[in-house]
Amino acid sequence: MNIEALINKIREELDDLDLAHLEPDTVLREIEGWSSLYGLILMALVSTEYNVDLSGQQIQRIRTVRDLYDAIQKNG
Repeated sequence: MNIEALINKIREELDDLDLAHLEPDTVLREIEGWSSLYGLILMALVSTEYNVDLSGQQIQRIRTVRDLYDAIQKNG
């Protein structure tokens, strides 16, 4: 997996948000319309697609798409 593949998966999963300009350095919580529900959806995506379960501490440290990608790589 590369970061572009992750970005495409996020776009597919969160298709009700405007993610046309989603980049590795996009701060997830700053996406217009973002809520904690989307965070939960992303964690489920990571668990099912990449077989990675992130701890609460890891999730709190994830700010950007790149942070999420790095956490998947580190724990995968």
